[in-house]
Amino acid sequence: MFEFITKIWYMIYLLPVIIITEGYEMLKKFMHKRGYEIDWAYALLAILVLILIIVLFLQYGY
Repeated sequence: MFEFITKIWYMIYLLPVIIITEGYEMLKKFMHKRGYEIDWAYALLAILVLILIIVLFLQYGY
């Protein structure tokens, strides 16, 4: 039972946090290569686009 709970905990909390932190690090490296200064506006834009995609999928029943 404990293994089942840890798998659910991993899927709900830990996996999205790891994906978000790794994605942010990749964004910082990409922006630094291009000579742009990383700003919270870029990260906020990426999060809002992701939320928009999720809402559109939920609206159409996926």
